[in-house]
Amino acid sequence: MRAVFHSRSRCKTQREEITTWAKHALTSNNGSIALLFQSTSLVATVAILGRSAARARLGMILCGLGGCGRVNRPHLPGPDKRMPARPTLSHRQQVEVFFRDRWLCHWCGRPVVFPPALNMLQDFVRAEGHVVAYFHPRWSRRDAPLLDHLGVVLDHVEAFAKGGATDASNLVVACCKCNSLKSAAAAATHAAKHPKRQIKARYGEPTAWDGLAAVFATLARARPNTLAPSERRWLSALEDYYESAG
Repeated sequence: MRAVFHSRSRCKTQREEITTWAKHALTSNNGSIALLFQSTSLVATVAILGRSAARARLGMILCGLGGCGRVNRPHLPGPDKRMPARPTLSHRQQVEVFFRDRWLCHWCGRPVVFPPALNMLQDFVRAEGHVVAYFHPRWSRRDAPLLDHLGVVLDHVEAFAKGGATDASNLVVACCKCNSLKSAAAAATHAAKHPKRQIKARYGEPTAWDGLAAVFATLARARPNTLAPSERRWLSALEDYYESAG
């Protein structure tokens, strides 16, 4: 379990919110002036026991004043802390990064796998009556063990949460596991914590691995009328890449 520590500024904000609740309750309880004298104890309560205890104490005060005992928290506008919308890359841009990095994880060097290929391959094999676990939308270990570990992901070298750009210069191919391990850590921090092991390959590094993208393209061309919209976009992106690559 992860401990949660509140900053002083947050405690100050909480005290201000409790004071606002008290004022709101005062105006909704016939202007009982006695509530004003209880506000200092509310501030002390939130500083020591937290907002929940302070709200409960305020409810008790209102009960003593003949109120209903229920405190409805008013809407308190505050700074918008939501993350900015993450820019989206076109399928063609993603395909270009996949092939640029040779479908190998930037962080561990393992070959990665193209999820739409396993999805289509699973449909093809299941049509023959086989029970297989190649693909699942959640990439769960139980239903898609290969994707759970080696599903291809585009990872920000400088984390998006820390201002990293969403463009090819700041994106690398990663496997699902390394993407989860790195999270929003700095690249140097992640590399120090999880150093890349040198893979001893007798015949060198893979040069023609494509994450099974060609398998997807071949099966998709054979059944164009059954493709989902996203599969059509992936097929179009791959065909454009193959054409430009000659």
